[in-house]
This record gives sequence, C-alpha cells and structure tokens, in this order.
Amino acid sequence: MLKLITLLFFVLVSACAYQTAPIENREFVSLQELSELNGVFSNKGDPDGYLSGILWGQDSESFDVSLGHKNIEYVQVATTENSIVVRAIHNNCVIHSEAFRLSNYPLLSDGKIGLPGKFSLFSEVHVGPSYQSQTMGLDSDGDGKYRSKQYLAGLAFWILPFALSETKEITFKKIMTSRVYDEC
Repeated sequence: MLKLITLLFFVLVSACAYQTAPIENREFVSLQELSELNGVFSNKGDPDGYLSGILWGQDSESFDVSLGHKNIEYVQVATTENSIVVRAIHNNCVIHSEAFRLSNYPLLSDGKIGLPGKFSLFSEVHVGPSYQSQTMGLDSDGDGKYRSKQYLAGLAFWILPFALSETKEITFKKIMTSRVYDEC
C-alpha cells in the first residue's frame, strides 16, 4: 500500500503549470509604429520585478550592478529608425543609458519585440530541456508589458520525472510620454 501511495504522489506532483500576472492584466496591443513605445515608465513592475532588471539583468557587461535595480525610479524609452535608446533615471537624472539595435531584437508581426530566448539541457537540480521565450510591448492602456514563458521537462535530482510550465507577465506603468533628463 505504501508503494502505491508513494507512486501516486510522484505522478500527481510531477507536472505543474504556473502563471503570475497583475490583477488587472491586459493583453498586448499591436503597434502601428515603433514610436508608440516612446515614454517614461515606472521601473517597478506589477506584480513584481524591475524593467531595468529585464533589460540589463544581473550579469550585464554594460550595466553597473552596484547601481541597484531598486534604486532606479524610471526607465525612459526613445526610439530611432534602427534602435531603441533606454535610460535609467534616478533622482531626475540619467544614471545609465544604452541603445539596443533593432537588428538584434526582432519586431514581431504583431508589433511586440522578441527578446533573446534561453535554452539549456540541465541546471543544478535537473537534467532535461529547458526553454524560455521573452516578449515586450504595450498593453491596451499604453503601459509597458513583459511576458516570459518557460518550459522545463526532465528528471529532478536525477530521479523524479517532471514537466513544468511557467508564464510570468509584468506591467510597467507609463508615467509620461516624454521628458528631457540631464546626465548625473
């Protein structure tokens, strides 16, 4: 009987789907022009996460991590013909700026921007394929929107079979359409 209960337990907990999103989650909208992305956005996302953390991450060579993502109040987005210029704002001045070339980030047919995906075959606790896709754009209120979808399958701790799907959506409130900030 104990063997049957143990087997049943592992079968029931071996597959999981998980989603996090803002309470008032809105869908992506199709962008007609890239300039619709222009604006100043709150760096702190709803329900959690930082826009600067998504753009520059924890291990980016271009971003001084000692600045701290939670110290950045706003992220300003300005588009040009072939790039998106992003500025980190703290105390009403620019503490970091970077231009992302559009040739490296495909503009999807529905007006969203596809960020580089991640693929691996193992981690510290599992062996098996893992894939993450990331998309950014605007929601129906004109706020910034980020969606990450991650899929994993394999053996946890080299013993337990599992499959996992996680979808994470974050909204970044658009504060204003434009403003000029000085360098710090």
